[in-house]
Amino acid sequence: MTGGGGAGGPASRVYVEVAGRVDERSFRQMQEDVERSADQAGERAGGALSGKFGAALSALPGLALATGAAVGAALIGAGKAALDIASQAQQGILDMQAQLGVTAETAAVLGDQAKEVFANNFGDSLAQANEMVIEVRKQMKGLKDDELGSVTSGVAALSDTFKTDLGETAQAANVLMEKFGLTSQEALDFVAKGLQDGLNNSGDFLGTISEYGVQFENGKVSASEFYSVLKTGQQAGALGTDKAADAFKEFTVRIQDGSKTTADSLKSIGIDSEALAKKMATGQVTTGEAFNLVIGKLREVKDQNQLMQAGTGLLGTQFEDLGKKGALALDTTKTKASDLDGATAKVNERYNTLGQLMQGAWRQVLLQLEPVGNLLLSLGNEAMPVVKAALTQLGPVVTQVITFLVNGFRQGREAAGQFAQQFGPQIERAVATVTPVVQAIGPLFKSVFTLIQTLWETVLKPVLTAVAPLVSGAVTTIGNVLNLVVRTVTGVVTAISSLLRGDLGGAVRAVEGIFGDMVTFAVRQFRNMASTLLGLIRNLAPDMAEAAGDILRGLIRGSVGDNFSSMSSQTGKINSRPHQA
Repeated sequence: MTGGGGAGGPASRVYVEVAGRVDERSFRQMQEDVERSADQAGERAGGALSGKFGAALSALPGLALATGAAVGAALIGAGKAALDIASQAQQGILDMQAQLGVTAETAAVLGDQAKEVFANNFGDSLAQANEMVIEVRKQMKGLKDDELGSVTSGVAALSDTFKTDLGETAQAANVLMEKFGLTSQEALDFVAKGLQDGLNNSGDFLGTISEYGVQFENGKVSASEFYSVLKTGQQAGALGTDKAADAFKEFTVRIQDGSKTTADSLKSIGIDSEALAKKMATGQVTTGEAFNLVIGKLREVKDQNQLMQAGTGLLGTQFEDLGKKGALALDTTKTKASDLDGATAKVNERYNTLGQLMQGAWRQVLLQLEPVGNLLLSLGNEAMPVVKAALTQLGPVVTQVITFLVNGFRQGREAAGQFAQQFGPQIERAVATVTPVVQAIGPLFKSVFTLIQTLWETVLKPVLTAVAPLVSGAVTTIGNVLNLVVRTVTGVVTAISSLLRGDLGGAVRAVEGIFGDMVTFAVRQFRNMASTLLGLIRNLAPDMAEAAGDILRGLIRGSVGDNFSSMSSQTGKINSRPHQA
């Protein structure tokens, strides 16, 4: 069966849009992510303050954020659940009207019965419970509308427990009600008992009831006698209940046909055919009683050939199919009506578990959310005309824009073609004129890039190499400063904690430690930075001055080529000097 979702029409589209973007899994994931982030933030803040009290305080914002996210996710999830259950309820009513041809009022009553089925934990969704009620209503037409909830729950329990088809189970129960005058509960008990006794081992029990019920009714056989024939045949080894029921059907035909074969067969086992026919005609003897009489006489026959001839003459080829043992075991008296009572209740005991109880409670909550979902769907319906009108107006605009772009592209392509035809020769001549100029400029660009490369090798690269230790020292200094800050904050917290505990000596030691760290850090960092800077100046200044002088002399002489060779020679001088960090 298909699951539900969507009430049809505009509201269903609103529901689908909401459900498509809002699912419980994504909200649970968001909630877990927020809680995890809040926990991590609380741990980091608590560690920095070095105290449980500080950790508790710093975690409060994260806790509030996580709680807010949880509440928000719960509210949105509840809204989705309300939309879902309301949509399925409304769709179910529409489906019932369409499939059963009932009025809206009757469909609403049937919808309430479906909710009862859903609340009883049958069906994966309210939509499936709606389908169950529709199917049972089709098969069991004699039911009152307010009985459908309980009867459908019973049929669903049998179908779920014994893995039978819901419609076939309902059809069998309906035959028992129509042909044998059973109540819906008695019919379900009949089916449940047969399934419990293994009468469906060959998979034909429900079909046998539907097919042969009318034959047993015509034979004035009660439901319990019908059951007895099926069970005794199955116990005697019959392959399925169909053969046993078919043997009884054949007997009901032959015992009333007045044929010579029937008369001779009855005479061979000691029964007066004319006397029996009169008693059956007046109702003194029912077909079921005549059947038991004949079976009893057949059991007394010793001659096996005579037994086979009489049995086949009265029960047809089914006597051979069942075999002598199976045919002679058929009996309408082995089952009483009371033997069938309460069978459905025993099936329902498997649903009396804590898990089923909790699931039923949750489904009750979902059903209570239906009014909220109806309100949301109503709002969606009210909004849809506006949305539809906006989309209607948007359509022509989009069409015009696309048409404009396509036409513009087409016209632009045509104009480009015309331009190429008209100005192509002029463009080619212009390119031919500019080409020598570009070729002449090439060497100039090469000289400029060569100069840039020489400047990098002789000046910039040595400078950056010399500055690198300074940068590294600065980064180390920044890390040491941050470390000092953390140690200072920790010392302050320790001092305050000591004061709160009344440990004045501990507080003094903590403060002394703070100032000691600061002084030691300042002296060490000043000394390191001064040493690095002095070494950099001493190392870099001569190289830069000499290189700058060479470049200046080259420019004064106006010979770039000479300058290149001069600067190249300086590269070796600079790189050969020892550098100190």
